[in-house]
Amino acid sequence: MKVGLVVPVYVNFPGFAELVRSVDIPVTPHIIDNWNDNRGVSKGWNIGIEESIKAGDEVTFIVNDDVVFSPGTMDKMIEGLSQFDLTTGINARDEFDSSGSPDWIPHPDFSCFAIKPAEFVDKFGWFDEEFTPAYFEDNDMFRRIELAGGTAMRNIHAPFYHKGSVTQNWGGSQVVTSPMFEMNRMYYIEKWGGQPGEEIFTTPFNEGV
Repeated sequence: MKVGLVVPVYVNFPGFAELVRSVDIPVTPHIIDNWNDNRGVSKGWNIGIEESIKAGDEVTFIVNDDVVFSPGTMDKMIEGLSQFDLTTGINARDEFDSSGSPDWIPHPDFSCFAIKPAEFVDKFGWFDEEFTPAYFEDNDMFRRIELAGGTAMRNIHAPFYHKGSVTQNWGGSQVVTSPMFEMNRMYYIEKWGGQPGEEIFTTPFNEGV
């Protein structure tokens, strides 16, 4: 199986090196340089997924540059794609009681996810690049997956460590400012009729209803 690894890198090159050291399966890397124009998360993901499709990758991992895999996690995420449209592991930083839980549970973590790229784009489309530079693009895609009858799940036995907000707070300044965050939040509300978890539209912007 040919596996692609998409990693948008803005400034966190030490973290990227740590990520690469944790990869324990053969992959074709697709490294997206977001440094020059801060093109944004959705744009970086879309570019990487497109490159992965063109390379003939059957599975694509899209991973933040501040993630570290645990051994075996990538294999478990790949196995899940036989059942689900998008899979993630579980962030080791999260407090989660796994007792009595099934292996796969809802609420994926988009800091580290896997898809079958061509099939995924055909079903759900590309990430919405109007969310820029970051925040709410993952909520938007999760909404679209659910409305299309798809499945996005995480495996509680597939841990990874996501440091979180490394790029956002790099050098003491915020990459996504409060006005940027608010702009994305309002765009999400306009698109879906409510904030994440409070949506009322079943089509974007309530069109075609």
